Amino acid sequence: MTRRGRPAWPPHSGEPLRPAPMTRRSHSVAGESPCSRLGGPNRSRRLLAVLAPRPSRWVEFAPGGGDGARGDAMAAGVEERSGDAPAIQTVQRAATILQAFSAERPRLTLAELTADLAISRATAHRYARALRAANLLRFDTATATYTLGPQILAMEAAARAALPIVTAAEPYLDRLTRLTNQTSVLSVWNGESPIVVRCMDNTSGDVRLSVRTGLPLDLARSAQGRVFCAFLPPAEAPVVARQLRLSARLRAVAEQVRRDGFAVNSPEDFGVRALAAPVFERTQVVAALGVLGTDAVLSGAAEAAAADTLRQVARELSEGLGADVG
Repeated sequence: MTRRGRPAWPPHSGEPLRPAPMTRRSHSVAGESPCSRLGGPNRSRRLLAVLAPRPSRWVEFAPGGGDGARGDAMAAGVEERSGDAPAIQTVQRAATILQAFSAERPRLTLAELTADLAISRATAHRYARALRAANLLRFDTATATYTLGPQILAMEAAARAALPIVTAAEPYLDRLTRLTNQTSVLSVWNGESPIVVRCMDNTSGDVRLSVRTGLPLDLARSAQGRVFCAFLPPAEAPVVARQLRLSARLRAVAEQVRRDGFAVNSPEDFGVRALAAPVFERTQVVAALGVLGTDAVLSGAAEAAAADTLRQVARELSEGLGADVG
């Protein structure tokens, strides 16, 4: 007779009984078998749930994607599984949290992150903790707000160094520094303001001026900001369009920049004078090339000579990028 499709016990084959082979048991808790709590009618289903392999949590943040994702995973000794959707969703949610921060919103509460993600507060808190552990977020206990972490700055520096315009502009920055005997600066548009991506200091003068790379510049007051106000299409830069709409003075300054081909900062900050000229790639402004000096040096005839040199070097760089500046 059989019971539920299993052979009756003991067997009737006449063979002597032998002890079952020893198997290695996996314990979820020290001293406790995972099967010890699996009684009841759903014993088999619960047993499978305990023994089923679970993907490692760190795989959720593993780099790679596209056609190279499988090679990256296998190179790391991780077997790919068919259920990649949760990992992809994790990366997307983490990216959404980081993208919620901006120059206008540098500090966010957990409630604001929860609203941006449209998920529960507990889930948002779990993601924020993971990002803090990776130094991608910081938490200020005094204000109970999150800010971008120091690892973001390192990643930003690596991204800036990889910009093609930085590599292309390097020899022009060097020549501009030598010709003007002043510090030269390259800035690009980051979607909200100009940001310094390269600074080549003048080391031959008595006073050495430098600008920190990664520094955002004022849109209306800096020479670089005025260049972008003058040459960025308003439809592609809502921040610029809004500033120009609200300020008649800034509209007049932008028109002056288009006529002169360069901009001057106003007012001079801490006795520093800055000039900037646009750099074009084909028909689109992609950067602002600047000269930095003291207001005592960059004034009068010296300022005019530096402006002429700046426009010439910016024109040559634009031609090297395929722009028709004839």
